[in-house]
Amino acid sequence: RRQALNMNKDERGTLMATIKKGSTFIATIMFTENEWAGVYPWDEIIAFITQESKRSELEVVVDVENYTATITGDTAEWQVGPAKFDIWIMNGDSTIPVPNGYSIEIMVIQGGLMA
Repeated sequence: RRQALNMNKDERGTLMATIKKGSTFIATIMFTENEWAGVYPWDEIIAFITQESKRSELEVVVDVENYTATITGDTAEWQVGPAKFDIWIMNGDSTIPVPNGYSIEIMVIQGGLMA
């Protein structure tokens, strides 16, 4: 099952996403031409989810022509509760966090059969 992230801002204005455990996580990061020019070419783009001290690597597929990176992962082993989603662009000695240096907060909720 694929499920788009349900994005909202919490009471502090922090971007928060909700996803059901057992769904396929998928997020596409879209860059403007100027943003892309500032990071491309890079050595590697990595993405991961962190829950407490556990870090789960995610798959990253880059579309250079359209300035996008699509990130996917299986949520079956994720814990129900808060998580942080991070994307890092590695370029030489530089690590560039996307977007703008902060994690995207995710709430993993209990999954179940969808009607």
